[in-house]
Amino acid sequence: MSTSKILAIVIPLAITAYVIYALSGGSPGGALAATITPDQLKKRLEAGEKLTIIDVRNPDEWEQGHIAQARLIPLGEIESRAGELDPNQEIILVC
Repeated sequence: MSTSKILAIVIPLAITAYVIYALSGGSPGGALAATITPDQLKKRLEAGEKLTIIDVRNPDEWEQGHIAQARLIPLGEIESRAGELDPNQEIILVC
C-alpha cells in the first residue's frame, strides 16, 4: 500500500504528529516538540528523509492502516520503551 493511501487512512483518524528530536531534550530549532502536518510528513517521506516514525495508537487501530515506515509503540508503552529509540534521530509520533 502506498504512503498516499496510508495517509488517506490515517488522516481521518485524526492524525496528529509531533516531532521530537533527541528524547533527552532537544530538537531542531530548540523546541522539545513541534507539530507537523500530514502533508509536511508526506513530503519529507517522499524526499527520502530518514525519520523515525512511531505510531502510538493501539494495535487494533494499527491493523486498520498505518504508515509503512512506522513502528508501533502504543502510547502507554512509550516511556518504558524509550530506550529502543535513537536519541540522535528525529522522531515523529503519530496518533
